[in-house]
Amino acid sequence: MKKCTDCGQLHQRSSKRCRTCVDKENTRQKEQYQERLANGLCPRCGGQPMDGGKHCDKCTARVREKDHKVRSSRCIKGMCVHCGQNPPDDGLKTCSRCLTKLKTNNYERINRLNKLGLCVRCGQFSQLLGKTRNGELHTTCQRCYLKHVSSSNLGTRNYATALFAKLKAQNYKCPYTGDDLILGDNAWIDHIMPRSRFPELAQDINNVEWVTETVNRMKQDRTPDEFLTLIKQIHSYRCL
Repeated sequence: MKKCTDCGQLHQRSSKRCRTCVDKENTRQKEQYQERLANGLCPRCGGQPMDGGKHCDKCTARVREKDHKVRSSRCIKGMCVHCGQNPPDDGLKTCSRCLTKLKTNNYERINRLNKLGLCVRCGQFSQLLGKTRNGELHTTCQRCYLKHVSSSNLGTRNYATALFAKLKAQNYKCPYTGDDLILGDNAWIDHIMPRSRFPELAQDINNVEWVTETVNRMKQDRTPDEFLTLIKQIHSYRCL
């Protein structure tokens, strides 16, 4: 028999605390977790979460490091990185049972969030209005959409906030036509100095601006001066 370090009651568990005290502590931690999450704080430590995330920088790094160690250990042992029990399928790191389970859970999650009108990526905010290039309705929120735009155009998701700030600084206007820009509809990112000719500026946040889809397609790999010269040439010829 052992004496609980919290309440002093005798118990037969291998730990220092009795089952009652352990359950109370677990309940307290769960309530604290949900309270911090509701207040927009890091649910683990109560600090300020990183931009676009749920946890702070330190907690995010700690969780990633721990997860990386567990997965690496399972890979070395030749086991599934998710369950750590079954050998993975050929060419994969996941066993067939976990793969099927992940696909089913993801499918159910997407359907549930779509019915609620929430972002299928983060599940926190409303889906962005408008349609994609394929004519389908957006299934992600504004924040996740900007992360995708940042990643596909600048090679990193870290410029999502800066890209939205640029759009607001442009007063939601195309710098070439003056048309209203609608995020998720006709607003496209254009490299001012084309990245095909200036690869050193491909990931420079100061080398991009928001334009309409039509302007983006017309400008292609031209510099602003070359593009404006072409427009003037067309206008001059057509006005003859």
